[in-house]
Amino acid sequence: MQPPMFEHFLITRFNLRNPSWTSSRSQHPVLSEAWLQDRFQLFEQYCLPSVAAQTEAGFSWLVYFDTQTPEQWLPRIERYHRECPQFQPVFVDGMPAFLPDVQARIAAAAAPYVITSRLDNDDCISSDFIARVQEQFAPTDFLALDFIDGYMLEIAPVQRLGRTVNAYNPFVSLIERNREPLSVWHKVHAQWKREPHLRRIRGQRIWLTVIHQDNKTNEFRGFGRADKAEVSASFVLAPAAQQIWEQLLPVTRWRWLSLKNRLHTGATLLKRDLKKALGLYRQP
Repeated sequence: MQPPMFEHFLITRFNLRNPSWTSSRSQHPVLSEAWLQDRFQLFEQYCLPSVAAQTEAGFSWLVYFDTQTPEQWLPRIERYHRECPQFQPVFVDGMPAFLPDVQARIAAAAAPYVITSRLDNDDCISSDFIARVQEQFAPTDFLALDFIDGYMLEIAPVQRLGRTVNAYNPFVSLIERNREPLSVWHKVHAQWKREPHLRRIRGQRIWLTVIHQDNKTNEFRGFGRADKAEVSASFVLAPAAQQIWEQLLPVTRWRWLSLKNRLHTGATLLKRDLKKALGLYRQP
């Protein structure tokens, strides 16, 4: 049997200590009991079930937890592997230890190439996300994949679902030759705008950003009508979160925000493409 050409790693940071991030948007101190309670609930209702539902099982999911995670959460973390066999918890000492550990783990892969994909712990991927990323594979030294079309789901304080477009988004993947691989996390996702070896993929809505009251920087940028039945079939949520699909405000109730968001996302994409064409996004 021929050995696989690549190994695929989905990589998520969960609660790593970061000196530059001390509170959430709702002013919960990061790593406090309230923050952890909210974070675990979001993870269990939105992120975890979407990964567990993948149609392609050939990947590993590295989820990074801080070594100072309170002991009472550990049984909950251990349970996740039963729900998603690809789930592998990794405990490291804060944010500085994250990237070196990622790079060491993927370098240990036996395959000649590695794929690494980003996923935030409060977002969702479609059930064919891993399959769609792997379809893009070809032997290459270094190629980033940017699926720029997706959805936004606002769950609080109101419930809205819309389409969106976001270049250099938090769901970027990277194909690399397995020779001292860097991983997709070696850059902040917005800095992929400076990467010449990047393939933009249009028309495949394989990610969904969840907007909630603890988002640090994101705001709802959805627009237009999204087929609720189609989205709910592609993005698997926990049973406790399923009612969100019945609580969505119709777009007619937020049509002006929809128009504003459509214009904003279109203008942002145009501006980024123009800057790149003019060479303003060169590598530093």
